[in-house]
Amino acid sequence: MTASATLRRRAARDATRAAAATKTMRLDFLRDASQLAKIPVYVLTVAAYVAYTAVVGVYAVWGPKAGYAIYGSALKTRGDADFALGGITVVAGVVGTLLGGRAVDTFGASRRAAITVCAVRRVLSHHTGPHTTALAW
Repeated sequence: MTASATLRRRAARDATRAAAATKTMRLDFLRDASQLAKIPVYVLTVAAYVAYTAVVGVYAVWGPKAGYAIYGSALKTRGDADFALGGITVVAGVVGTLLGGRAVDTFGASRRAAITVCAVRRVLSHHTGPHTTALAW
């Protein structure tokens, strides 16, 4: 048997093993994903992170443009609008995460407490949301 035939045989054997390993990993992933899908807290948390990421993305793209259009006289350049929105986002994110976590812990660290905190925050944000924040500038 020649060296090239041996190499081809090894490559075919390795490809077969790799395909079997990939199939096993895919099945393991699907099994794990189906187990996670049965945990309501996990599913709700992932859904919340998806929504959160979408909102942050929209703010990142359109926020500076809107801020510059509204507060162009106070913000000298578009870069100032980017910087201001970035700073506000970081501070609000950190403060909101800490306060929300503290509130959920105070109310019992349960799914019901988390939903209650979110609901109360939503009601309060209606009265202190962007429409009133814009007036404060």
